[in-house]
Amino acid sequence: MQGATTIWALIILASGLLVIVGLLLVHNLRRLRAQSQAITNVKELLNKLINAYDTPIYLKDADLKYVLINQAGLSFYGKTAGDVIGRSDSAFRSTEICRLEQDLDREVLDQQKTIIKEIAVEGKTLRVTKFPVKLVSGACGVGTCLTDITEKHRACDLSSMLLELMQRDYSSSQEQLDYALTKALELTQSKLGCLFQYDQNRQELLLNSWSSFSVPELTSPQGRLCCSLTEAGVFGKAIRQKNAVIINDCTAAGPHDRCLPFPVEIPLTRFTAIPVIIDGAIVAALGLANKDIDYDHNDVYQATALINAVWNAKDRREKTLELEQANKALQEEKEKLQLILDSAAEAIYGIDLDGRCTFCNQSCLRILGYADQGQLLGKNMHWLIHHSRSDGTPLPRDECKILTTLTQGKGVHVEEEVLWRADGSCFHADYYSFPQYKDGKVIGAVVTFTDITARRRAEAEITYLSYHDPLTDLFNRRYLDEQLSEIDVEENLPISVIMGDADGLKLTNDIFGHETGDLFLKKTAGIMKSSCRKTDIVVRLGGDEFLIILPKTPQLMAERVAAKIKNKFTREQINVFCDSISLGTSTKTSPDEDIWQIIAQADKKMYTEKLTLRRRRSANLINTIISTLHAKSPYEAEHAKNVSLLCEQIGTEMNLPLSELNLLKEAGYLHNMGVRTKTWTYKSGGSPCIPTRNE
Repeated sequence: MQGATTIWALIILASGLLVIVGLLLVHNLRRLRAQSQAITNVKELLNKLINAYDTPIYLKDADLKYVLINQAGLSFYGKTAGDVIGRSDSAFRSTEICRLEQDLDREVLDQQKTIIKEIAVEGKTLRVTKFPVKLVSGACGVGTCLTDITEKHRACDLSSMLLELMQRDYSSSQEQLDYALTKALELTQSKLGCLFQYDQNRQELLLNSWSSFSVPELTSPQGRLCCSLTEAGVFGKAIRQKNAVIINDCTAAGPHDRCLPFPVEIPLTRFTAIPVIIDGAIVAALGLANKDIDYDHNDVYQATALINAVWNAKDRREKTLELEQANKALQEEKEKLQLILDSAAEAIYGIDLDGRCTFCNQSCLRILGYADQGQLLGKNMHWLIHHSRSDGTPLPRDECKILTTLTQGKGVHVEEEVLWRADGSCFHADYYSFPQYKDGKVIGAVVTFTDITARRRAEAEITYLSYHDPLTDLFNRRYLDEQLSEIDVEENLPISVIMGDADGLKLTNDIFGHETGDLFLKKTAGIMKSSCRKTDIVVRLGGDEFLIILPKTPQLMAERVAAKIKNKFTREQINVFCDSISLGTSTKTSPDEDIWQIIAQADKKMYTEKLTLRRRRSANLINTIISTLHAKSPYEAEHAKNVSLLCEQIGTEMNLPLSELNLLKEAGYLHNMGVRTKTWTYKSGGSPCIPTRNE
């Protein structure tokens, strides 16, 4: 009984223990389930977290097998989780990428530090961040985060390329485009490329640059392959739609999608044709081919940005060169024009609408007395050289005929005004002022002028000589003919005239020469002028004839003037033959009388007086001549006496009658009359030779 109780006690105890053990197992199982669920939740949360990133993230264990990878990583590799988890890189990646990844992973495990590095993978640039991770097992794994920086890297490459392209020095536009094509190939990782210029008017493509292939025979006059838009294939399509055309499988392209308008020896795999559009117009077309991976819009964008920037730079460069050449040509033309201007004898300068000097030539500087153009350029020419009249009175701007050219737009010619020099003196100028037009509007004027001081002086001298006798400085017959009508007016009545004729002028010229005769005429003119008023007009009509016109002079006053002239002649005693003057006076008292008739009356009176004086003077003329001749030459007097005595002796020997003997004696005494001058030469013995007459 006791044994049975013991057994039941043991059974109950065992049952209790089993219950306790069962309860403990249930509790542990629940705890394990809770922990498992927590781990699952954490794992799911981790997956959600890493899958939220659009960059690949994955974890490898110590053996470098994938433990975890997010959806972005699977998409990046193009795999499923089953293809990746539990496997190493060599199972689904290329050998080169595997080696690169493993080298970085081992470096992280060995050094237990984070490593960041940029690598190029399949046409993309990735920033790889690898870091050590403590695993649940206690071992150390490698976590990886990949960031695709292809676009950023391309943008940096594009910026650096553009900077290099802009800073590079080119010898020609062709070199610039060739270099740009090379950089476009480098930027897009293309192996072939070409660049066409596009003629929009002719709708033709002209091959400008090409790379890595040979070109067939060139057919254009410019030395480049040329084709029409219809023959350009994909290029024509890109130009017509003004958008890039991408063909990533050239083997599947149809005949209408012919990539190049000419055959090449290298097969094309991928191709893109990109139009170059500047200011809305297509100027060129770029072709790129044989990239290792497909072309995309990023390639188009970067190639377009590169070529457009280079093309704009090329245009600017060409325009700059054109501008420099134009400026150089303009400067040369300006220098030529300045040389032409400086070669002109006329002074030339230009003014703007404000009257300021815009240019001038050397003659202008020389005539005005300035040293260089800087003293005139920008200065107001009216106030500088045209401010006053010849008498010093101011010349207002509104009366300046040069400035009227600007307001009226008409040329002017003036020769009655003066211009002023730098030293303050003025000179008579003959100037022209012509307006300058641009687009139908006056923008300035060109003024040419010459210093006509010498011309004015010459003209005045010619005018003076035209109306004056050059010998006596009296008015001449021309002046009388032209001015008598102005003198013969009623307010000048009575008008008296005096006609004069100098006695003995011809004989004086014959005996003493014309110099003595000229002196006689000058003295006669001086006597007449000194005997008259300033308002009286003394005229030499010609030869020995003179006329005096006395406005507002009655007959009696005219006769007094004539008497004064005769008295002065008597006192002057010019020479033995010119000791008097014949004068006749007459007076016009009525406007109806003809002045020429009055002059004729005076001439008649003068001629009557001249005849009277001639008869009175003839008796003493020979004796006066002999006396004058012998007074000037005592030798002639002695010689005349000797010849007369010799003639008398000869006549006596010839038994001539007394009357003939006296005539012969007188002829010997007068034999040298009429000889103006004698030049005597002597023989070695001192006796005189036969005299010779010198005119």
